Amino acid sequence: MSAAAACHDEHPAGIEVSAELRRGRLDVTADLIYVAEKLLTALDGVLNPKANDLSHTLSVQDLTLRLDSAPRVRRATQ
Repeated sequence: MSAAAACHDEHPAGIEVSAELRRGRLDVTADLIYVAEKLLTALDGVLNPKANDLSHTLSVQDLTLRLDSAPRVRRATQ
């Protein structure tokens, strides 16, 4: 048996803390994936060659807002 396994056997609280940290990391990862998906969707709107001028302008504004807020979202999830 490894030292880590022995440690968890001796300290059940260690297992709970480890599982909690993994769940927290998964939540942060899921949040970042969600933000990335929204950024890619906004970028797709900007790059759409079939978009009219108004649609393109609105897509650029939306993408700009999302890019400006992305670092804040990332810091908030850390």
